[in-house]
Amino acid sequence: MSILLQHVFDEIPVIDMDLKQDEVVKQIRYACQHIGFFYVSNHGVNREIMKNVHKASRKFFDLPVEEKMRIARSKFNSKNSNKYRGYFPYVAGADSLKEGLDVGVNNEKFGDMEGNVWVADDICPNLQDDVMTYFSEVHGLGNRLLKLMGLALNESEDY
Repeated sequence: MSILLQHVFDEIPVIDMDLKQDEVVKQIRYACQHIGFFYVSNHGVNREIMKNVHKASRKFFDLPVEEKMRIARSKFNSKNSNKYRGYFPYVAGADSLKEGLDVGVNNEKFGDMEGNVWVADDICPNLQDDVMTYFSEVHGLGNRLLKLMGLALNESEDY
């Protein structure tokens, strides 16, 4: 049995996070059931933090590829032991047409997780601080959205 969305839409829903919680939950429920995705506005992520991470990211991705490869995952740089975190280059002919820098939270409850890897601060000043500050902000927003989605499913916030 296939499930097809029955609603045609002209624009992606934008959910204002400043509205009363009941209204936000109602809009999330509608967007997820009828559209499949949504944007959020007034999400609380500080604009200065967003500007800083954009600026730091641009500096990082403008570095010569040789510099970025120093922190590449082991798949791309056999001298490194990091399998999941670090730089990954654009690879012609690959399924993905992007390059990136994978980072994550270090959470002791998940055991011996791989740490983040960074270029030296003198090469790309503030990259680590700006990325991790932004990561923390967005992580908080994600947790808030998960609680609201639990409510949109008529479950508890911690569903």
